[in-house]
Amino acid sequence: PDAAACHLSKPIRLWTRGSDVAVMSSASSSYEDVPEGAQTPAGSHVEVLDEEGESFREPTEEEVLEYAEFVGIDPESEPHLLWIAREGVVAPVPKPWKACQEGDEVFYFNFETQESLWDHPCDAHYRSLIDKYRALG
Repeated sequence: PDAAACHLSKPIRLWTRGSDVAVMSSASSSYEDVPEGAQTPAGSHVEVLDEEGESFREPTEEEVLEYAEFVGIDPESEPHLLWIAREGVVAPVPKPWKACQEGDEVFYFNFETQESLWDHPCDAHYRSLIDKYRALG
């Protein structure tokens, strides 16, 4: 799902220098764990998006159908699998992952391993559920 579908909010600025990560809360101007000399690359601005309360909202039918297509469900022939898409589209990002945004692009960053992904860290889980329930018929 895209950032609009996720309704992510409360940006936090993220700067990197090598493998060091610096975070500044949008609620204050103080830095947390800022490595000396940390800065954004020229012209870039990355925000860490807070998903608080995201898993408690009801997704729209459009969001469910868009996510269903993204994870490989055919809504016409597999309506019995749409519950998986309904759950997956609002799945919270598991710790230590955080959703991040740079411009229009959303990606996921693991603050322990410094790994980043384009897909939500739980998408593989929902795809495996699809495979499991598809096999059951």
